[in-house]
Amino acid sequence: MNTLIPRNTDTESLDLSGRRLSSLPAAIGRFVHLKQLWLEDNRLTSLPKEIGKLAKLETLNLYKNRLTKLPASLWRLKTLEFLILADCRLSSVPEAIGQLTRVHTLDLGHNRLRKLPNSVGRMTGLTRFLYVHDNRLTEIWN
Repeated sequence: MNTLIPRNTDTESLDLSGRRLSSLPAAIGRFVHLKQLWLEDNRLTSLPKEIGKLAKLETLNLYKNRLTKLPASLWRLKTLEFLILADCRLSSVPEAIGQLTRVHTLDLGHNRLRKLPNSVGRMTGLTRFLYVHDNRLTEIWN
């Protein structure tokens, strides 16, 4: 396992911000008690599908990475409340994002989005913050 990632998989919070990570090891899926994962200001181009195993995750901060797509397993994180995907070079977000019904804070700002999926408009938990500034939006949702 990467030396930046602790051996204790019982941890509830993990901050790997600013570590110049270009990848996140699949071993992240072993942190089943994780509630907060901070990965901002890295060089991540993708996330392992094992991120979907973090069934207790409430906070995921991916601000300022190089993600052009996201794994389908991400949309299975039903306990997620706080999702930051700002400044990640995303050109689209799938309709599946609407499955994250507990998300109350969603930051999609500073990407390359042309449209927001219709499902964002149906995210019932999204009551605190939706940020989409500095994208290429020509359409929000129907």
